[in-house]
Amino acid sequence: MIKGYKVHNGVRSFLKRPMGLLVKGETKETVKAVKQIIKERRPVKLIAVGDSVTKSLIESGLKPDLAIIDMLTARKPVVVTPESSWASQVVNVENPPGYIITEASLLIEEALKGEGSVLMIVKGEEDLLAIPAILSAPQSSIVIYGQPGEGIVVVMVDEGVKSLLRTLLSTCEAL
Repeated sequence: MIKGYKVHNGVRSFLKRPMGLLVKGETKETVKAVKQIIKERRPVKLIAVGDSVTKSLIESGLKPDLAIIDMLTARKPVVVTPESSWASQVVNVENPPGYIITEASLLIEEALKGEGSVLMIVKGEEDLLAIPAILSAPQSSIVIYGQPGEGIVVVMVDEGVKSLLRTLLSTCEAL
């Protein structure tokens, strides 16, 4: 069994471009726009990747089905929210920077099959876990992550984006 993937710089630079709709602006405006998108699309699952995005969604009254955080924003400690206020389950996982570890991917898959809300706290790097989150999410789900210095990215999960990410992963070193 593959233990994970080492993500090379080509994939990392590709991922610096938004994989979905970029909602530009300050937090208040972007969250308002994202709430409207969610209201219109009514996603099967709502997934947040990143501390700032997760915190903003929760503070605005949205409850992600899965939130993936590492307790850091721009490498500085951040407190998202007491998990007891919204998550029915908290899981911890290690995912070193530059990698997508199979254990993390499996926990994401499991979380998205369940009914309750899950907070995944990552020791290491959570950003790249947007990939397995999109790959594991049911069609018509929404994955949201931050685009540093620009705004929030909203990915409408469909077979096209999943196919692109599978192709990207196939270029990475399997462990």
